[in-house]
Amino acid sequence: MSGEPTTPQAELKTQAWVFFFQVFQVFLVTTFSSGAAAVAAQIIKEPHMAPTLLAESLPKASNFYLTYFLLQGLTSAASNVLNYSDLFEYLFYQHFWDKTPREKFASYSQMKGISYGSLYPKFTNMFVIVMAYSCIAPLTLIFATVGLSLYYISYRYNLLYVCLSKIDTRGEVYERALKQMPTGIYLAELALIGLFSARKATIQTILMIVLLVLTAGINLVLDRTLRPLELYLGYDMIQAIEVPLLAREDGVSEHDEVALHMSAHNRRLGVNKLGTGAATALSKFFDTFISSSRDEIKGWLSMPDREDESAAPTEEELANAYENPAFTSKTPKLWLPRDQAGVSRDEIAENEEAGIPTTDEAAEIDENGKLWYDCDFEKVPVWKKPKAL
Repeated sequence: MSGEPTTPQAELKTQAWVFFFQVFQVFLVTTFSSGAAAVAAQIIKEPHMAPTLLAESLPKASNFYLTYFLLQGLTSAASNVLNYSDLFEYLFYQHFWDKTPREKFASYSQMKGISYGSLYPKFTNMFVIVMAYSCIAPLTLIFATVGLSLYYISYRYNLLYVCLSKIDTRGEVYERALKQMPTGIYLAELALIGLFSARKATIQTILMIVLLVLTAGINLVLDRTLRPLELYLGYDMIQAIEVPLLAREDGVSEHDEVALHMSAHNRRLGVNKLGTGAATALSKFFDTFISSSRDEIKGWLSMPDREDESAAPTEEELANAYENPAFTSKTPKLWLPRDQAGVSRDEIAENEEAGIPTTDEAAEIDENGKLWYDCDFEKVPVWKKPKAL
């Protein structure tokens, strides 16, 4: 309904709007309290009064956020671990709704989906609040640390054992959350500008205005620099070909990766045209850190050698990789529960004659008529071991 071409793009759009709502509703409205409408109208009429209004409202609202972080950490984190709604849903489906072994095993084995587009803004806004209050009410940092630590423990458990992300954004939600966090820095700087101007501290106000402009400029340059790396694929492949070609003219050894990268980097920056001097020395100084970081990241991202050759894709799988699964998938195996009267054995024999694969392994009906199945994934006939491609 958002008009985005893909589900991940819609998830990113959701993240942007939920973050805007969180900052406005949880931070600004609470900060300005009941006079939010009047303050908003006043800011629209007199935008230059925004720093002063922030400066007057932020210190008053700090006490609220001290309890806010503790309550969020103690109540919401505990609720995440208990997760009573999912527990009751699972018990209902297991005992009253699911009738076949396949349905029961599906309810037992599948993990709940989680939407990062609506989850990340909540915590991003918390970081915004912490950064905005870090200079005005530093005590907020201690309470926020306690609350967010409890949140971390609860969500670490949920993301490992309970929930699963079913919308793959390739890490863009995390990257966008990082880009949204400087909002707290801007709000803190605006508040400090208002506080200093209210105290008639002219020099400090001018310095904060300069700092605000520098922050916005650095943030803009950083976004423009990183944007190509976020949008385009194959950049490292192009650079791997480019670096030796450019560095060969400088007489750099092909086996010295640091020197190769530094030579090509200097050419792109035009340092070689400047000759020896402060610019060259400064470039070499920073490039040593960049090269070491690149090597470390390459080690993290490199694929390990495949030890199990049986996990490699077969020729048939490669040939049908882009076919519609409706044409290539095999007939699913019918899973029946074993019974004491031997009805399942007769059904299996008849189905096999008709060409329908059937089994009654790892499921049975006891003398009370209750359906049981083996919770060991390796023994369940409808479960397939994931294959690493």
